[in-house]
Amino acid sequence: RKIYNRYEKVEKLIEENDLKIDKLTKECEDPKIASDYVKLTELTNSIEEIRTQQDELMAEWEELQIQIDEYESIEKAD
Repeated sequence: RKIYNRYEKVEKLIEENDLKIDKLTKECEDPKIASDYVKLTELTNSIEEIRTQQDELMAEWEELQIQIDEYESIEKAD
């Protein structure tokens, strides 16, 4: 059961991070921000941090999916 809960939480975090990346990317496209080197650098650094977190979450999500598949195949065998 803990695996399912964590799976759902990771899935939600991935979705939230996708929304954050979209929002920050749109901000970078704003001409006022695009011409502000400091602000643009801050935003791109934030995007990169979130993408790094996304990679970690995706790896965890895939591992949890494998565990769930294994658990469910054992349950079906019983």
